[in-house]
Amino acid sequence: MVNRVKAEVTRRNLVLTPKLDGAATTEVGDNAFAVTVTNASENFASFQVELSTPGVAADAINEWYRVEPEICTKKPPGASTTFQVAIVRSPIPVYETTIELLLRVFSIEHRNLFVTQKLHLTIHKPKQSLVLSLPTQAFKGTPGDQVEIPVLLSNYSASTVEARLVCTGLEAWMENAEQTIRVDPNYPTKARFFCQVPFDPTLLSQEYPFTIQAFPALKGPIPAAVKGSLEILPLGMVEFSCIPSHQQIPAKDSSQSQASGADHQGADYQIELQNTSHLTQQVNITASEADRQTLGLELPEPVVLAPGAIETCWVTVNKPRHWLGGKRQFQFDLVAEVYEPDVSDYSHRTRAVPDRQTLSLTIFSKIPNWLLGLLGLLLFLGLLWYLLLLPKHRASVNSVRLDGNASTVFSGSSDQSILRWQVDNNWFRNWAHRLKYEEPIATDLGKAVRVIRLKPADNNVIAAGLENGTIQLWDVLGNQPQQTLFSDNDRVFDLAFSPDSRYLFSGHGSGQIRQWDLAQPGKQPLLRLVPNPVSFSIAALTTYQPRPGTSWIGFAGQFNQLVFWDWANHQIYQMQSVPPSASAGQYQYIESLAIANQLLVTADNQGNITTWNLAKRQCGIVEDTDFQFIETGIASRKRLITNLCQVPILDRWQGQDGKPVRSVAITQNGVYLASVGDHGQVELWRLEQGQRASDWQNAKTLDRLNVPLYGVDIQSAEQSLILTAAAADHQVYAYRIRVPQEGSR
Repeated sequence: MVNRVKAEVTRRNLVLTPKLDGAATTEVGDNAFAVTVTNASENFASFQVELSTPGVAADAINEWYRVEPEICTKKPPGASTTFQVAIVRSPIPVYETTIELLLRVFSIEHRNLFVTQKLHLTIHKPKQSLVLSLPTQAFKGTPGDQVEIPVLLSNYSASTVEARLVCTGLEAWMENAEQTIRVDPNYPTKARFFCQVPFDPTLLSQEYPFTIQAFPALKGPIPAAVKGSLEILPLGMVEFSCIPSHQQIPAKDSSQSQASGADHQGADYQIELQNTSHLTQQVNITASEADRQTLGLELPEPVVLAPGAIETCWVTVNKPRHWLGGKRQFQFDLVAEVYEPDVSDYSHRTRAVPDRQTLSLTIFSKIPNWLLGLLGLLLFLGLLWYLLLLPKHRASVNSVRLDGNASTVFSGSSDQSILRWQVDNNWFRNWAHRLKYEEPIATDLGKAVRVIRLKPADNNVIAAGLENGTIQLWDVLGNQPQQTLFSDNDRVFDLAFSPDSRYLFSGHGSGQIRQWDLAQPGKQPLLRLVPNPVSFSIAALTTYQPRPGTSWIGFAGQFNQLVFWDWANHQIYQMQSVPPSASAGQYQYIESLAIANQLLVTADNQGNITTWNLAKRQCGIVEDTDFQFIETGIASRKRLITNLCQVPILDRWQGQDGKPVRSVAITQNGVYLASVGDHGQVELWRLEQGQRASDWQNAKTLDRLNVPLYGVDIQSAEQSLILTAAAADHQVYAYRIRVPQEGSR
């Protein structure tokens, strides 16, 4: 098959003048040409273009010329591909001369299918012999980081040059801002400066310019210089607190009415905001519309906080006292929304910690208790009306779960309770209110319930994670507590049972993953996964079976990181998307995970929903790892084997206005996907092989609510789907959607 490939070259005589900044030449001119390659063989073949010249090492080939594309796709007989070739550097240290180049076009699959041609390259001498360049003009770091600033020196003279490098602008943060280096001809020499950013709360988050100059040892040549900047990124958070969190009307003393004066008949809550970040922050205190109307809430104006500042503001309740009924209890949530005037990207804003405060209020009636006996019957009827018609939760619902038969819904709320609901299968009932309240599983738990998970085997145990970090197990048959697994200040962000129900996994604010052996009750975890240092905050967990008989735990969160832990074999699998996603910052989070067979679904606070094909992951072991695990009773820490996995993305889309998607759920067969988030809509998609079906590119919106939604679950049942959602308006919503049989598509 020799000479059965044709190559047509647009220019054979090339001219190169090296750039004065030392960077690769990017202009298309006399230094560039095109090669049109035609497959004149009888086989499908892919081709590659290669340049060579005497005296150039093989490992330096890619440094002096560029080819696009690097390799063409397989071409049938008679098909052509055009390659664009550009000479970006002098291949050998000669100037004002012409050298010969050899162009070789060859097939990847067939070694004897190739063609060669000769070209000529005239190399002019650059106007300046010593030049500097930076890989990027913009560097970034946070207080406490050590930032490396690499600089390339190119010597376009014929002899070695000794130069003195000086960095100005950042020398106060450098141990050595000056160094001497020898630069050989032709090929770039790399030098490095290390900048230690001080951990100083007064350090402003902004760009700090710097200049690097190279002074040749011999006098005469003009000093080379290059400029860049170091951007100090914001670090920290806005601390949000309210002390005390409980008030009453009338107030016990005048200190509760500081905001509105001594004659004020309501209740005032003192809010304290502390900015521990390095940017000026604007904080808005908000509440749900239902709470604002019910309690007559007066919220403060937005508070502007300078770095390190502490500000106090007030939230006032103007709820009139009732005449009868003794005392009444209310709970409501305040949300701190942080807005940075200089940061427009929603996902890069500094967070308030915690972002919500659950407050309580007691209002005493005007009529003394001794008169209430006269109104006993009226009070009984009013209480009966209250129990039958009003919502059973008195604060935001944070988590919901359906049992395996899709007949029962369990809900956890900020009112410190877990309730049970029965799904109403009557098709004529309002589809968004097809729940019948049954009974409480648990009440007065002491702290808000942030997450609940139902034990897969028998659906007879609920694991609950409370706001203060406590993990409890509850028997849903007898509505009795089984045990408290964990009680510490390490907040619980998510829980997940293993498929065989023997183990429970918990993800914490410290970045740790704890594994609990439910067959051997105790308050010590079986294993702890300890990032060292904490590489990212964890927001979501899920279990995954790559093959029958195995069980991994997946976790995700800050920096949009996605990791799986094969705890039985001490392996870590860090997942990266194919095609690669844009790099994520510390304020970008994966909020929820859902998995069905080998199909993984992720949702993040940038409003994206992504589907991944775990079956086609490609993994390789890497040497560096930040993960360790600790076994109960063994003090030593053991490092894990880390695998870097490339996972293809099947589909990705963004929800309404790019607002965060807080929760996703998928049916066991991977066909239907439900999602909820801050946009207040309950949405449903149908998937085909992990991608949105052609007639479901846009979601089917089941409900449009005016409040954020925090949790969702979905199950298939008798040619229909049962879907439930948790809302900030104290409500649990349920929907029944008729669909074809799962096997009919």
